[in-house]
Amino acid sequence: MNTSSSENTPIGVSRPTSTPRGNASRIVVRVPPRRLTPRLGSTGTHFHLAAHFGANYVKKYYFDTYLGLLWIPLLPVLDILMRALLFGGFLGVPSGDRPYLVFLLVGSIGWYFYDRTTLWSYRSLQFNRRDYRSVPVPWLPAVTGAVVPGALQGILYALIALVVCGYYRITEGSFYVSIGSGSTYAIVGLLLLLLYAWTLGLLFAPLVRIIRDVRLVLRYVFAFWYMLTPILYSVQTIPARYQAIAVYNPLTAPVEFIRRGLLGTPLPTERSVVTSVVVLAALMPIAFLLFARAERAAHARL
Repeated sequence: MNTSSSENTPIGVSRPTSTPRGNASRIVVRVPPRRLTPRLGSTGTHFHLAAHFGANYVKKYYFDTYLGLLWIPLLPVLDILMRALLFGGFLGVPSGDRPYLVFLLVGSIGWYFYDRTTLWSYRSLQFNRRDYRSVPVPWLPAVTGAVVPGALQGILYALIALVVCGYYRITEGSFYVSIGSGSTYAIVGLLLLLLYAWTLGLLFAPLVRIIRDVRLVLRYVFAFWYMLTPILYSVQTIPARYQAIAVYNPLTAPVEFIRRGLLGTPLPTERSVVTSVVVLAALMPIAFLLFARAERAAHARL
């Protein structure tokens, strides 16, 4: 009995096409695009990819330069010296009963951890566009990997703070930074900043991937946000009519938690804590859903 050749053709493989005499038959394999969502999947694979992406983000700062790896510690040192000289020296911003340099460094640990993680979170898809151009690879590990340069930046500022505090311990007899049970507040502050960084990355990464202008605008938005966050100053030193701007800034509570844990400064106000938690809780699911929708749409076009 004769049977149709189509019955023996595997699913997803077309029948051999007819070709001119002398040419071999050609088999065309059709693989439908996969519909993926930003899921964790295999934990080991997810974090392995995140570490790979994170290492690439760090390499961006020293690759193809004369000083190479020296740029990684040199940039934060130059940055903190410039800001300490301007705000603590020339402008005389008050810092309580501790040197302004210590006050600034402790606040900078949290901010630059957040800032660098956010930067690479929303740049992750655009920076790794070659990896996503033709293969439906999950996007989430690229965003997760942004914590690598962020953590590196936070550690560098912490090491600078330890060196500076060691100097003051020798010259003035006080270390100023205390590590103890109260340091749990610092961990809470860093965790909140990490969640904010990832949330903003999920929200803006799909836009930055297709519209480069968004990345340029965000650079100035975060520079302005830095000035509104009590890094260079404390909330108590702001004129009363402007204090509400800092109090209702969602990043004020995490930064003040870090200073509370390391310097023993007052806790953030209840309004600051509620604002920070409520904004994060409202923004995170929205960012995740929009990110998932953009990922599915991009994979469907492959």
